[in-house]
Amino acid sequence: MSLGSGRGVCRVKVTGTQNTCHWDDVTEPAVLDFAGSDAVLKEDEYVEYPDLQMYPTVAGAVVAIYNLGDAAEAKLVLEPSTLSRIFRGAIYNWRDPEILLLNPGLAEVLPNATIIVSVRQDQSGTTEIWKSSLATFEDQFAMQ
Repeated sequence: MSLGSGRGVCRVKVTGTQNTCHWDDVTEPAVLDFAGSDAVLKEDEYVEYPDLQMYPTVAGAVVAIYNLGDAAEAKLVLEPSTLSRIFRGAIYNWRDPEILLLNPGLAEVLPNATIIVSVRQDQSGTTEIWKSSLATFEDQFAMQ
């Protein structure tokens, strides 16, 4: 069964037979014995659910993917803080001065176009670690 790690972690915490997760789904089973997530439980979750254990088994990466269309062969360089500003909407054009400063010689190649960002809006572990990473790159991202 595939639920997403947010739902899976929520359901593995349930101790009764009722699904007490805040999602409007009625997928069975409501309670799980095992769930997988790439997000680590927080200290307060261990206090609230002392019987839960995490067993790290696989390390993975979360990556930003971009599409420059006709300029696809350009080797784009972005600093972590630049990536954070793109994802919070502070940098919204491919020819932003910060991007051009990091990519000398690409001014003629990068499109003069809006950067369209797509993100997940669910409770996935991937989303959690992505947002946590962006927050470490730039304080302003953490305040959103």
